[in-house]
Amino acid sequence: MWYKLNSETSPLAMGAWPQVKDFVGKAHDFLIDVKNLGLGQHLKKEYILDYVIIDKKSKFTDFISCLSCSSKGLIISERVFLILKEYNLFSSKFYVVNLTNTKEKRKYYFLKVAGDLTEHVDFNRTVFHVYKSGLLVKEFKCIDINDYLIKREEQIDIDPINPIKAVEIFFNESFYNLNYDLITLGMLNPLNILINDKLKERLELENLTGLRIEQVGKIKN
Repeated sequence: MWYKLNSETSPLAMGAWPQVKDFVGKAHDFLIDVKNLGLGQHLKKEYILDYVIIDKKSKFTDFISCLSCSSKGLIISERVFLILKEYNLFSSKFYVVNLTNTKEKRKYYFLKVAGDLTEHVDFNRTVFHVYKSGLLVKEFKCIDINDYLIKREEQIDIDPINPIKAVEIFFNESFYNLNYDLITLGMLNPLNILINDKLKERLELENLTGLRIEQVGKIKN
């Protein structure tokens, strides 16, 4: 089973939501560069994000809520960073973040996961939907990645961003041989950071603050 890794949305848990108010200095430059990245790409330039300002009401939780970077990565505490380093992470990079509420500054990390696992998808079993105005137009499967790209191009007028939605994803044995604990789906869904049962149980055991985990039912074993 796979789960979406994210920050909590409750102001009660976080002190304020979203916690991040602004990216300043090098942190602002980093955010611009990340937004301009192509699908599945990492920055070639190294960064220290000095600095990221949080709301004065915010708590220094282990996961920090941030609207401006929610689709690009996660801001995590050093405690979470050390835990994740013990696991097998797919194409992940960490950038030091100096997080401040203007009175206090703490060291955090920005987790960026990029890349594409499409080569390991079993397209013969994976199910795709096309929606228009919220209604299901068609359901189909693909022969391989090339067939998927052709069908995606055919539906581009319906939704330029995500014309084809994978609703049931099956991986080949080659994926499971890699034994990843944390992944992103790449082309089929580049926005989510996903973790497996083993990492989920560890994070929950650590009683981390600001953590939100949601089951992703569309990935099938």
